[in-house]
Amino acid sequence: MKNIELRDLLLPRGQAQHQECVKLSATKFIAAEDWNQLKRYQQNYLRCYAIATASHKAILVGRSAAQFLEHWVLPLQDEVVELAHTSGKPPSMQKWPPSTMFHHMIIPDMDYNTFQASDGTGSSIVRATTVERTIVDIARLHGLRHGVAALDSWLEGEAPINVQVKQNQIAATIARLTGKKGIAVAREALAMSISLSESPYESLFRIILTEHGITTQPQMRIGHRVRVDLLWDQLVIEIDGAMKFEDLPHETVMKQLRRENWLREQGYEVIRLFPADILRDEDDCVQRVITAYRRSQNRGPILTPARASRTL
Repeated sequence: MKNIELRDLLLPRGQAQHQECVKLSATKFIAAEDWNQLKRYQQNYLRCYAIATASHKAILVGRSAAQFLEHWVLPLQDEVVELAHTSGKPPSMQKWPPSTMFHHMIIPDMDYNTFQASDGTGSSIVRATTVERTIVDIARLHGLRHGVAALDSWLEGEAPINVQVKQNQIAATIARLTGKKGIAVAREALAMSISLSESPYESLFRIILTEHGITTQPQMRIGHRVRVDLLWDQLVIEIDGAMKFEDLPHETVMKQLRRENWLREQGYEVIRLFPADILRDEDDCVQRVITAYRRSQNRGPILTPARASRTL
């Protein structure tokens, strides 16, 4: 379901009185039945949108701005809607939902945009930080892993010249915010960003492995048709987007198995990790990778060498 379709589910106060609803902000509600059928990231988007429209001064920042702008964010156990005011002074929180957080930071005019969007209650105004400011703030406020995932999302699929332009824009924003808390983390995230990740979990696990001293090559091609998520020497590391094989059509499962069998025949060891595994126990996933790497060293020579799909 697209975000515009999600927004159409919103109800004004008058309609909300006639059925069981979830209150998202002072003026926007959603039927409880519709709310319970949404995925968590969809609920997060609607909560960010609804709360941002409740004030003429509030600006979505950090992770909440990224969700509104449809960029990757890594999941958090306790998600809050992150806001700020142009003045940097947060308002009294008595009238705001408990899942709302106002940051003490000044947002100049050049660092946010105003959007007009329609929803089931009519037309609404949303203010959100620019992509550049959003990414830098995510790194500053939430750490390296979150910053790299946000940056990789913005760079994904871009040609090298466009990657350089965007990275320069981030560098300029970092320079303007020199001295702010956590700005060094944003610099590190910029240095570690790439345009080849295809999901936030690929970015996350790449950084986790780096933290353990393991350097992998992303999106390497093996043969004419196979591209792998991460490659460590002779070990192929796949980060599967599906939570369970049971959720995949039979033909898709068989295609994956044939692909992995072919990779093994070419001299590679293959390990497949699921996002839920990484989020639940990253240390166990790292140990599984190390064990698989040791096995890969006994597989003999590689018959089909890997090559970069394109530059980072």
